[in-house]
Amino acid sequence: MRCYRFRPTIPFFLLCSIAAFFCWPVDQLVVSLQGTPFLRRSVPPGQRLVFRSIHSVQKTPLEDELVVSGGRLWGWEERTQSHNAGLPTEAPRNGTFLMVPPWMHIRGGRRVFVPLRYRVGTDALGVNRLRIPPEGERDLYRLCPGQLLTFQVHRGPLGICWIPSPPRRTEIAREGVGWRRVQPGETLHGVRGTACAPHETEG
Repeated sequence: MRCYRFRPTIPFFLLCSIAAFFCWPVDQLVVSLQGTPFLRRSVPPGQRLVFRSIHSVQKTPLEDELVVSGGRLWGWEERTQSHNAGLPTEAPRNGTFLMVPPWMHIRGGRRVFVPLRYRVGTDALGVNRLRIPPEGERDLYRLCPGQLLTFQVHRGPLGICWIPSPPRRTEIAREGVGWRRVQPGETLHGVRGTACAPHETEG
């Protein structure tokens, strides 16, 4: 009669594999409102964030495209349809200027945002929107009018990304795949405007 001996190698290997999976470092996009994170999701290298707004003077669309790379948010491209009222008209240092009608593309420049502080406007000023491909565009000016959002990239274990962020009364909360609107009484500052005021460095 053949006797089979228990070998702990397989359970140990499986346990190490599970632990390595949950502890694997990934980039996490964290969006905060009033200093409290309300959205946290893992993002791959090269993930794009496209911010869209309407210029307050020219009334033309503006787009800012940021890319996640090396645990940071890098300014990849700025797109405009006008060059007046303070809008860029030439290529930045370490960047290029491309004219592809109807857009003017200002690409590169090695801008790093640590973090990106983004003031959301209203339906009358700014009309700010955000698109994180492959998801569709979200109307920030409806979800959080007048609020200051902070976007950061943190590197952490994959398992943390699966912990849902609890909804709070004073923030935009994730409800499934959607965001709920901040109620009028939840606006803490009530500041109007759409200026983007990041802490910007050059890499």
